[in-house]
Amino acid sequence: MTLYCEKPTYPMVMPELTKNPLYYNGIRIQSYGAMLNLLYGGRGTGKTFYFKVWCLFVAKGETVWMRRYENEINDARDKFCEDIISTGLMPEDANVELQGNTLYLDGQPRIHFVALSISMKKKSVPYPNVNWIIFDEFIETRVNRNYLPNEAEMLLEFISTVNRYRPDRQEVRTFLIGN
Repeated sequence: MTLYCEKPTYPMVMPELTKNPLYYNGIRIQSYGAMLNLLYGGRGTGKTFYFKVWCLFVAKGETVWMRRYENEINDARDKFCEDIISTGLMPEDANVELQGNTLYLDGQPRIHFVALSISMKKKSVPYPNVNWIIFDEFIETRVNRNYLPNEAEMLLEFISTVNRYRPDRQEVRTFLIGN
């Protein structure tokens, strides 16, 4: 699968995103072409930030951005672009708009926000243009929170749902990001 849009609308974003060697650069893991990718590393190294910018401005096709619970995905959705703006990586001419649980860039859907806890309700929802699933904070580190019952099975079922409606039959690539 081609990772990048043939003609990215904002080609200047990637060089800016990857120029600091102290922060995560996902190009290597993306190059392996694996269907399921695990990213585990220290906090504050830019793993989530890299994929947020990449999915919004560079990736070919649409992305599902996933968190475990509804309140987590709602917070992620509502504040998705704040750090992109504060770091200066948001192009001035970019028209980013949130409509429901979908983030649009210049009128095109780019990111769909889904909570794993309610993903089984989405079994019949087609995502024919989704090429990427990002499960952010997939490792539960908080003492008062638990993994969902059958969480791994739920994730695989959701991946299967997204794959089922693909006209090109190309497998969706999933990245699980954790600390």
